[in-house]
Amino acid sequence: MAGRTLLVFLEKVFELGKKWCGDDFARNMTAHLAERERLLRSSWRKLPPEDLQPVEKQQILREIDFDTIISNVGKYLSKKEFPEFLYDVSSLAVDLGELEKADRLLRLIITKHSRASKKLLKANVHHKLGIIAFYRNNFNDALTENRKSLRIYTEIRDNKGISIVKNAIGIVLTEKGRASKSVPYFVSAKKIAEVEKLNDLIAKINMNLGNAYTIRGLWEKAKSSYEDALTALSKMQADNTRAQIHHDMAIIQTALGQYTKAQEYLHESIEYSKRTNNPYMKALSYLEEAVVNCKQGDYASATALATTAFQLFSEMGDRLSIADVYKVFGMINRDSKRYDAALSYFENSKRINEDHNNSLNLGETLLEMALLQKEMGNIDRASESIQAAIKAFKRIEAEARIENAKEILTSL
Repeated sequence: MAGRTLLVFLEKVFELGKKWCGDDFARNMTAHLAERERLLRSSWRKLPPEDLQPVEKQQILREIDFDTIISNVGKYLSKKEFPEFLYDVSSLAVDLGELEKADRLLRLIITKHSRASKKLLKANVHHKLGIIAFYRNNFNDALTENRKSLRIYTEIRDNKGISIVKNAIGIVLTEKGRASKSVPYFVSAKKIAEVEKLNDLIAKINMNLGNAYTIRGLWEKAKSSYEDALTALSKMQADNTRAQIHHDMAIIQTALGQYTKAQEYLHESIEYSKRTNNPYMKALSYLEEAVVNCKQGDYASATALATTAFQLFSEMGDRLSIADVYKVFGMINRDSKRYDAALSYFENSKRINEDHNNSLNLGETLLEMALLQKEMGNIDRASESIQAAIKAFKRIEAEARIENAKEILTSL
């Protein structure tokens, strides 16, 4: 990560070092960094590589700054304090997207500084490594690290840690397409969180449980879980979480054909997203509202909303969400009898979902494509698309979706 974001990260690391080590560290470190930068800039004027661009030079200087701060903090702290400091820096790094630095520091704790580290810290480290692996889509590594963390939390009887990690394992299993296997972890995590009265965690667990049920097409169970999540948040701000839950509730209402209720949930989701300036959640809600409008025959509004969502997702580089937009464009054009355009959009969605191994979105796209092929009179191609959708749903244990697809296949 370069530019302003890296500078913000380094500023926060410096402040953290000052918090742990005091003003003397801050004064000495400031002087040291200034002199080091002066010498390096001077040597660049005299020696190769002169062809380095200014931004590349800045990147190198900032990387050196990071290593210098970490090394100098080690001179001020005891052997037991230093790994705790490294963990705090790794948490900052994860929050600001510096995953490589976070991974490096965490592994340093459990290797070089293992003997000086408390068991609680080691449990936290393995959980954080699991989070990094999850962000990188390394789901097997994420499971391995979280299970190591769970063993230590269980050994030291840290109930909050146990609940957090069981929830994390459930999330990974859901992403791996094993939604039915994730449910027991969520249920167990929820029971512990309720005993400990961890309302924020209870809300997140219920939301994740609702997601697992949604993937499987178990709408009533999903709806109940989301309602439980909102109840847990009743005395809390948590507008980002509320935005997510209301969006997810809208998906269920859309699936059940309750379009007016779906729009009510979506408008609430958008309002919560505006409060927290969350463009990603706004884009998701705009896209789901486009689906609702399409199903109600308001193709102009559906197109406008989907186009807005497309622009936001493009700015974020979110290819999977872009694939969803293509699917919606396909639905709009199919229902508007523009079959060639619809087929092109569905093909775009299908290709992106295949490239990213997203079985849920792929199955949904294939079903919508099958309805188009049926309208075009190509029953054989429609049958092939539905059978491919069933295979995709089987990979993620989406039982209710599989049955629905089979009913559509029979109706051909």
